[in-house]
Amino acid sequence: AAALPRTTESEAAALPRTTRLVERVRERLLRSEIYVATRHGQVLCLARGATVGDAARQLKMIDDESESCVNALVNGRPAPLSRPLENGDLIAVERRGGDG
Repeated sequence: AAALPRTTESEAAALPRTTRLVERVRERLLRSEIYVATRHGQVLCLARGATVGDAARQLKMIDDESESCVNALVNGRPAPLSRPLENGDLIAVERRGGDG
């Protein structure tokens, strides 16, 4: 098996700075965006404060004229389209009648 290359002193010295940079970028992203998953495994990136309705629009499940024609679940519980989403929520949106 091939040996792993050794880390140089300059690389080792840069590691804490790189780690801090990655953490700052991560914190900024998570302040402005949330990530939710559908029951089919699709991950949606939404603006912080987004609602179930916003997710349904992104999934092309509703438009302004069809909002009353969908059922939604968040983390397995019924939810209105106005419910704000949180990072890591699991959502399911389907058209009434089960065709979505």
